[in-house]
Amino acid sequence: MAMASQIPTFRKAQMIVCRKKEKGRDQNYPYKVIEITPPPRNLGIRCFPSNLQCGDGVTIEGQNYTISAVTHRYQLRKVFSLVTRIDPWLNDG
Repeated sequence: MAMASQIPTFRKAQMIVCRKKEKGRDQNYPYKVIEITPPPRNLGIRCFPSNLQCGDGVTIEGQNYTISAVTHRYQLRKVFSLVTRIDPWLNDG
């Protein structure tokens, strides 16, 4: 059994880039994959389509796994923008 967790691609320490498929096909996204059978083992970060579900089968390094859980993690990034509008019709004096 394996668990897949989607991670953001904009991490500073580690940048993961999944190759794009042909146009019109699903794009792959990075997932952190952990084998949960005792003892738990990290299988690394792998690229899979975004429509992974429990019960789907995946092959990693020639080994077949069945997905038992998928978790999506989102990270909010702060974006600052300062907009100043100067109205020419206002007069200070």
